[in-house]
Amino acid sequence: MTLEEALAASPLFAPLDHHDRERIIWRMMISRFDPGAVIVRQGDTASAFYLILSGEVEVTHSAGADGSVLTSLATLGPGDVFGEMALLDDGTRSSSVTASTPTRCALLSRWDFREELRRSPEVAIRLLAILSRRIRLLDERLAHQAAAPGRTGTSYRYGAGRSAS
Repeated sequence: MTLEEALAASPLFAPLDHHDRERIIWRMMISRFDPGAVIVRQGDTASAFYLILSGEVEVTHSAGADGSVLTSLATLGPGDVFGEMALLDDGTRSSSVTASTPTRCALLSRWDFREELRRSPEVAIRLLAILSRRIRLLDERLAHQAAAPGRTGTSYRYGAGRSAS
């Protein structure tokens, strides 16, 4: 998949016209990752947003006092994006992303990513939809785990600035 094809097929960038996608292409850099390569490491400072051009990656989260509890969150492939959360809130990476197969990604720097969000409200709206879909999937997973036999319900309190819906 070429970068132009990936942008045109991506739910995030599809609404942009050819001219806008060309502008983004000029700002992106292509990187290749071998199977097993850690592309993004949980806890690291974020510097780029990723669009998968080819291959497959696994998104995982480490928990526990020593980080020994590893949970698989998602498997992503061509046209999928990752790495946007830490660019939006200036936090560290919330999970690790590892190449499962030979993988090519287009990277957009933090500065360029934010500039595109300012320039194109439609991209920002699409990004909100992607993030919302991910939150819904995680909500379903938590509810399923809480309903498992032998488990008791756990309530979570949303702090200031956070929403439960």
